[in-house]
Amino acid sequence: IYLRKRTLRSLNIKYYLHQLAHQIRDKEAEFYKQTNQGEDYSKLKIEEQLKNYLHQLVELLKKYFKLLLNQKHIEVAIRLASIEQENKVVYKTYARSSGLNPRRQKYSEPISKDEGIASVFRNQKGGQGVLIYNDIKQASKENMYKWTKNDDKFPNEINTIMVVPMNAWDKNSMDMIGLLYVTSNKNIFFV
Repeated sequence: IYLRKRTLRSLNIKYYLHQLAHQIRDKEAEFYKQTNQGEDYSKLKIEEQLKNYLHQLVELLKKYFKLLLNQKHIEVAIRLASIEQENKVVYKTYARSSGLNPRRQKYSEPISKDEGIASVFRNQKGGQGVLIYNDIKQASKENMYKWTKNDDKFPNEINTIMVVPMNAWDKNSMDMIGLLYVTSNKNIFFV
């Protein structure tokens, strides 16, 4: 029975990873096709489609990480780089998985590239690696995590987080275009 459960879990993990690869490929091709057909696509329409796509993606990632980590209490969020006034780069949350409170959107705050996790990746880790915080309050005190209104308003939703950078190449250089958060409201350890 143990071997059968382990084999099924492994197959499910591979299935969701395969689904992720297809979803990313298909949506990227769809975006490229839509924006290069000469049609007038407003920034708002593209952003709305991007948010819908990212919502589907975080749900697939949630299923994948639940199986991979063998944990029930997993949620996922994606922040993407955005250029604000005065050409300041900030990271805004574009998608959250269904287990996180939908009211988070109302209180969501952008995080500057020079604050918290974004700063750690950009300035200390060269946009590489994985950050795991088992105590976000302590990470905040050490300026490795920016405490936000959502942390105050929803204190029991996120206890531990694992964050990875989302990078892209622009001809000769790499830049961090986003952050992928895998969270749990339980005190689990991402290993």
